[in-house]
Amino acid sequence: MGIRYLCLFGLLIGSTSLVAQNQNTFSKAGLLEDLQFLNEVYVQGHSANYREGAARYTLQPLLDSVQAHLTDSLTGEQYFFLLRHAIALSGCVHTRLEKADALFLDKKTRFPMPFYWIGGQMLVAEQPDNPLPLQMGEPILEINGLPSSQALAPLLHLFPADGGGSTLSEWVIRRSGRYYLALALGQPEQYTVTLADPTLTLPAATKGANPAPPVRSFVPEVTFKADDESDFGYLQDSVAVLRLGGFHRRDMLRYRQVMKTLIEEEIPYLILDLRANGGGSRMACTQLMRYMATEPFEYTFVNPPQQKLFPYLNAKGKYYRSMAFLKFGLFNIHPVVSTPWGWGRRYRNRPAAKTFQGQITVLTDGLTASASAQLVSWLSQQQRALVVGRRPAGGYNGNNGGSFPLVTLPSSKVQVVIPAFRLVLQADSDQDQGITPHVPVQYTLEDYLNGQDADLRATLDYWGIDFSGLED
Repeated sequence: MGIRYLCLFGLLIGSTSLVAQNQNTFSKAGLLEDLQFLNEVYVQGHSANYREGAARYTLQPLLDSVQAHLTDSLTGEQYFFLLRHAIALSGCVHTRLEKADALFLDKKTRFPMPFYWIGGQMLVAEQPDNPLPLQMGEPILEINGLPSSQALAPLLHLFPADGGGSTLSEWVIRRSGRYYLALALGQPEQYTVTLADPTLTLPAATKGANPAPPVRSFVPEVTFKADDESDFGYLQDSVAVLRLGGFHRRDMLRYRQVMKTLIEEEIPYLILDLRANGGGSRMACTQLMRYMATEPFEYTFVNPPQQKLFPYLNAKGKYYRSMAFLKFGLFNIHPVVSTPWGWGRRYRNRPAAKTFQGQITVLTDGLTASASAQLVSWLSQQQRALVVGRRPAGGYNGNNGGSFPLVTLPSSKVQVVIPAFRLVLQADSDQDQGITPHVPVQYTLEDYLNGQDADLRATLDYWGIDFSGLED
């Protein structure tokens, strides 16, 4: 049994004493039935397994471990946690559970203390709801008798990434770790938290997230209609920042206006901030890329001939898949191409008549995925941008999407979204090749305490621009 399962099952088995306290209990047989069905869906129909040969993404190791190590009666937290892990094993950020927490959890609590997760350590963050005389940055050593690193370890295997690894799970720990840590521990009513001094006993919290990494603010010159997290402005005359929390069609005109302004004014530096950008409209992403590209760029939707997803879909899923066949097949104007993995539709785009000629830096983190990772992949293929930050959840090779039909798990009746097509951006790369930043950045305790945007500082340092004059 691999390290991930030693961590996962060690913690979950340790919480089996909570079964009697939980109103919702579930059977091991039901979990196995759900996982066996989902494994069949992955192997026979998931677009992540689009290459011929043995399926790359399966649940067999998880099935074997559940069969060997779990007792017959599970809490809702355990069942939900293991389904989340099964989703992580899909290797696809678009595979997800639909409203599963409502079926399994009769309450939603949180670990009582906001924390920073830095260098694999849990550190005390500001405690707005706990009037305790604690030193920010003090290590959290144990939680309910477990070393904090052991308590957090299973959370690294809860979320998938097209580019491989645990980068999305790491992002979730930093932002929503209080919620998932409570689930991993069985949502106890109180926690014993051991610091160097003292040891605290605290009740579970009902709300709250961890502090977000500091992001430098500026006075926006352009705001976008579709997303409060998107804006455009200048740090100084030579440095422009386009911050996008998502891609939306209704903002395409403003993207064009912003890029034309940068081109006309010959701005030498553009920072494209795609941190916490989980994607959105491919059309909007493509529109923006046209103003930064040096040559044509493309992607191909692939429909693998060996894919047998349709029989597993529920009624709504069959409807979605049928509509997708019309959209991407019968009524699609893009050329049909033959690929090593089956027929596909190629979407080829050309640069705009005038493109941005300055230097581009893209800021990324663990939530940079889907359309935003697509943009980073294109820019990387054309060696057009410096990537700064943390490894995105999205892949260099591509992702799975186009249509998002659903299957229903036979025992729990949870619905799972299974993407129907493979979107290939760079056919010669490995399928789960990620995007490694040219300048990797990890926030330090000092960055949090001083409100410093470490990604921005690393970018300006690379360009040789004095950061001190641009601080808030």
